[in-house]
Amino acid sequence: MSSANVVTKSSLAHLTNRSLRTISFFMNLRQFQKIIKDTYFEKDSKRGTWQTFGWLVEEIGELSKDIKRKDKKAQEYELGDCLAWLVSLANLLEIDASAAIEKYAKGCPKCKKMPCACPEPKK
Repeated sequence: MSSANVVTKSSLAHLTNRSLRTISFFMNLRQFQKIIKDTYFEKDSKRGTWQTFGWLVEEIGELSKDIKRKDKKAQEYELGDCLAWLVSLANLLEIDASAAIEKYAKGCPKCKKMPCACPEPKK
């Protein structure tokens, strides 16, 4: 990737929320994790792993409510919050989120197929 395509905290400072939504298509997970770390790691470290996990769970609950309401705009907003809290948690646990998702690079890690051919679990 050329340096012209790298998203950094300083390169985002002048952008509006609308501009950030446009540029986010070009941001990879590693860049997102770094931005979240640069922005929130100090606060997250003081809060601790369990409280950060609690915030993630709370955001998932908010997403759940918006899914029930079928509010697409709110779903997008809450999904962004969920992703940010999940990556914040990864930072505290010293886990590279990109490495964590690598097992899905070739499809389903269980059946090894794309799309997944695993049977649905019985309820």
